[in-house]
Amino acid sequence: MPSNIGDLSTEVLVDILGFHTIVNKTPSLRYSLELGAAGYREGPSKGSTNIIERLDTFRKIQRIWRNPNVAGRVARIPIKFPTPPGSWARFPSSTIFRADILLIQLPVYGRLALVRLDPNAHEDNRARIHTFPSELTTFDTDPGQNLLLIYHLHSRRLHFMSLGDGKLHPRAGHEGIQVITDDMGVNQDARVIPRAISVVGDWLLIHIQDTSLGIRLYHWPSAELRMTWSSTEATVYKSVYLADGYVLLSATQTGTPNTAILEVHSFVGIQEGRKIKAEFSAIFKFPPLSPGRRQLYYIERNTPSPMSPRPFDPSGTLVEILLTHSCRLFTPLTTFISEKVIGHSAESGPLEFPWEIWGPRRTRIHHDTWIHPIAVSGMRVIMRDRIWDFNEYDISTNIYGPAVPPGRSLRNSRQTSGTIHREPTRFPQTVSQASTAETFLPYRETLLPWPKGNADFTFFIEDDDGPKIYPTKD
Repeated sequence: MPSNIGDLSTEVLVDILGFHTIVNKTPSLRYSLELGAAGYREGPSKGSTNIIERLDTFRKIQRIWRNPNVAGRVARIPIKFPTPPGSWARFPSSTIFRADILLIQLPVYGRLALVRLDPNAHEDNRARIHTFPSELTTFDTDPGQNLLLIYHLHSRRLHFMSLGDGKLHPRAGHEGIQVITDDMGVNQDARVIPRAISVVGDWLLIHIQDTSLGIRLYHWPSAELRMTWSSTEATVYKSVYLADGYVLLSATQTGTPNTAILEVHSFVGIQEGRKIKAEFSAIFKFPPLSPGRRQLYYIERNTPSPMSPRPFDPSGTLVEILLTHSCRLFTPLTTFISEKVIGHSAESGPLEFPWEIWGPRRTRIHHDTWIHPIAVSGMRVIMRDRIWDFNEYDISTNIYGPAVPPGRSLRNSRQTSGTIHREPTRFPQTVSQASTAETFLPYRETLLPWPKGNADFTFFIEDDDGPKIYPTKD
């Protein structure tokens, strides 16, 4: 069973919230349910506020997300990055981190910039930048642990650094992990870059595609290898996603043409000495791929949760699956790690879920060449000019509608209330031509207040008094 109420599926959370009389009499229950439905978790710092004050603060923040054009919340920061002479550089997509820190990978190959934002400084001096050497490539972060992971291309080693200052992380009792080892059969001169590096708590997952022992689970503070997964002749793994106690593996099945699946493996509380034993819990099947299509989807790494003085933070609740360069599928993580999957005994084999059972109702396809997500945070997908919110409780109740001050009126309803989309969207025929390849998961679309082209790059941060939107110009 789920370890806390926030781990329940969004469907169950919304159903429980429907019992208004019972829930309203228990502020702590309502607070936990609303956090879970929005994709948030209790943060490490509760402060001195009581549960009712925390609930009021949470609702205030959600209303700000619904109406982001609030005075004082939009700022321009002129960020100048050092680039080699003659190079062409524009601001790339970034992600949400802590209120004062964000990490940006530059178009110039391998350049990585750690940007610290000083909220007390003048806008022209707000950004302080530390640029890492050009041999750095793949990286990941966990702001909750002040952890920055960086892979050195030439040494093939993964280093654990403090996100705040770029120095060795105090919990790392080692000089890093040798990602490419002799037993992997990789040419010493080959240019090998990890397909994915992700960290959750003490667990680190590394995926090196097209190699033996390509998926490895480490206990990162000790650098100890705890478990591996490898492709077989029947199943070829394409990408991985690390959740708390679970690993999601996307794969193709070579014995069945045009078949794509997602496997769920659990390692919750299963340990044999220094090794981890995982249970194969479930298989989720996707619609048949279009004839001749060989490229499978990739599970995109969810945006790390920002840390702030608030008592709550967004969690990795929404999963983004990249089907093509311009086609994405979104679904709550609890679609795959549901109460049914958690309670299943793997001794009888993995549960199997055909697409028709789980897909249409619990997913949403996004297919647009010109619109790309900047970040995924909680149940929100944040794009340059709009926000998609998959919070089903707010969609059904409009509980976080912007408050209207006395004597004032709302701006146009599309910006303040958003547009709720329930109409189906289909897989592009280049991906799947199956009649059931359509999606219905509802979402609320809120337009951001500036016209297209007003900002070359947009990033968001979560501060103690709500989200802030930063458009920049290069």
